[in-house]
Parts: sequence; structure tokens; C-alpha cells
Amino acid sequence: MIFKNFNPVFIPLLAAAFFLSGCTIRKMRSSSPVPEERIARLSAGMAKAQVLELLGPPDDAGLRMDGSVFIYRFHNKADKALELSFMQGSFNYEESDWRTHRVVVFFDKQGIVTDFAAYTEKDAI
Repeated sequence: MIFKNFNPVFIPLLAAAFFLSGCTIRKMRSSSPVPEERIARLSAGMAKAQVLELLGPPDDAGLRMDGSVFIYRFHNKADKALELSFMQGSFNYEESDWRTHRVVVFFDKQGIVTDFAAYTEKDAI
């Protein structure tokens, strides 16, 4: 029999090792994404008020030499983590996947859209 020489004192140690190890999966978002159908309705020649009505208030706004700019951002982060500990030894593994979705709208000095861009940046750690 395999457990012939098994000492029952090890049962709490095995239970502690099991309960002290862990795995975590977490998702984090900030702001709200701009829906694709709204981005598709953007066009050069729109007034600033129309953009505000279509996309809502920007996350950031700035002035440029030839006009102004609205920046809409949406951050999405997914984490995976594994932590195993036993007595004084431990193993940790963590992986993060950041994605930043941006919509940038450029206006001339009269507040008319001259250009816009929508893109996603990915930063995996």
C-alpha cells in the first residue's frame, strides 16, 4: 500500500499548501468605448456641436496652431496571475494585456472637422 508510511501530520500542511496557492483573472476598464457605428458616422465638414452630439464629451481636448482637437480614450486591461506558495518557497506568474482605443478628431479654427482617426494600441506585459 502506498500510504503505509504516511504520517497524518502532513494533511494540514497539504491543505495549507492547497489553500495558500491561488489563481486570479481580472479585467479592468476605464471610460466607455466609442461605438463603431458612431465612428462610422463621423465625417470631415461636421461642426464641433455635431461631434459632441454624436460622440459625447471628449476625455481630452486641446488647442493647436490651426484649430483644436478632441481625444476619446478607452482602456481595457486583462490580467492573469498565478501564485503558488509552500512554506518559504513561492512561484509567481503574471501577464497583463493593455489595449487603448482612441478616437482623435481635428477641427479647424471655425470648429469644423478637418480629419479624424480611430485606432487601437496594444501593450502586452
